[in-house]
Amino acid sequence: MADTLARAGFAAIAIDLPLHGITDTENPFYVEPLERTFNVDLVNNENGAPGPDGMIDASGAHYINLTSFLTARDNIRQGSTDLFYLTATLPTVDIDGDALPDFATPIRFVGHSLGAIVGTTFLAVENEISAATLANPGGGLTRLLLGSESIGPRILAGLMAVGLEPGTTDFEAFVNAFQQAVDSGDPINYASAAAEVHPIHMIEVVGPPSDATIPNSVPGAPLAGTEPLVRIMGLRSVAATTVDDMGLRAIVRFTEGAHSSFLSPSTSPAATVEMQSEMASFVVSNGTVLNVTNPEVLQPVQ
Repeated sequence: MADTLARAGFAAIAIDLPLHGITDTENPFYVEPLERTFNVDLVNNENGAPGPDGMIDASGAHYINLTSFLTARDNIRQGSTDLFYLTATLPTVDIDGDALPDFATPIRFVGHSLGAIVGTTFLAVENEISAATLANPGGGLTRLLLGSESIGPRILAGLMAVGLEPGTTDFEAFVNAFQQAVDSGDPINYASAAAEVHPIHMIEVVGPPSDATIPNSVPGAPLAGTEPLVRIMGLRSVAATTVDDMGLRAIVRFTEGAHSSFLSPSTSPAATVEMQSEMASFVVSNGTVLNVTNPEVLQPVQ
C-alpha cells in the first residue's frame, strides 16, 4: 500500500495499534523498547492456553480482553486516541532539518480492518483529515466478533469452557455487558459523524465467499458488521468511476478477494490492484473522484 501511495505522491505513516507490534526479534525493524507488545509471554502461541511457552505472544493477542471489559474498551479507545496524537504531531515533523515542516496538509487517512474500526471513531472527531478510505471495517463489536468466521469460534470455545453456553441467560448477559463496556469506542456510534464531515470510500468483500474476518452482517444483530456502518453513514454503492465535487460517500463491494486483499494480492491480484488504485484516486482528489478501472471484480450496483 505504501508503494501505491508513493506513486500517487504521498508519504505514508503508520503506527502500531495498542498491544500490536513486531514479535520476531531477528526482524531488522524490531525495536524492543518501542514494540507495543511489551514482549509479554502469557499464553501458549500454539493453542492459546494460559502460561508461558518461551515465545513472545503474537501481535494483538491481548487486544480484546474478555476477562477485563474495561481493558478491552480502553485498548479500542487508545487506538483512536493514538491517531489524534499522530495527526497533531505531523506538522512538527522535520526530517530534512530545514526548520520547515515536511508534511503538507491536508492529511488523508487510510485504515484497514481494525485500523478502519478505530479510524471511524477517529474520523468522527478529527477535522484535519480531508478524505478517508476505510477497508473492511465493522461496528457492533461484540456481535461482530462472535459472528466472525475466523474469530468467533475461538471466542465461543473460550466462553463455553467457563460455562457460558450460547442461548443461555448468562451468555446473553455477558455479551450485553461486554458491548455496554465497549460502546464508547464502538464505531457504530460514530459512523454518522464521521461521514458527515469527511468524504468516505469504503471497501467491502462480498464474494462469494465474503469477508471471513469482519462479517458484512450478522444474523440477529442489526448493528453488527460492515453493512450497518454503510447504512448509518449513508454511503451509496459504486461500481464505476464516480465524481462528486462536494465529496463522495461511497461503498465499493468486491466479488473477488478476501479480508486481507487490500494489503496482499495472494487471494486475488486483480482485487488488490483495484482496491489500491481506487484508494489512490480517492485520496489524491480529496475524496471527489473514485476511479474504477476493473469493474469485473465488483458487484454491480443493484
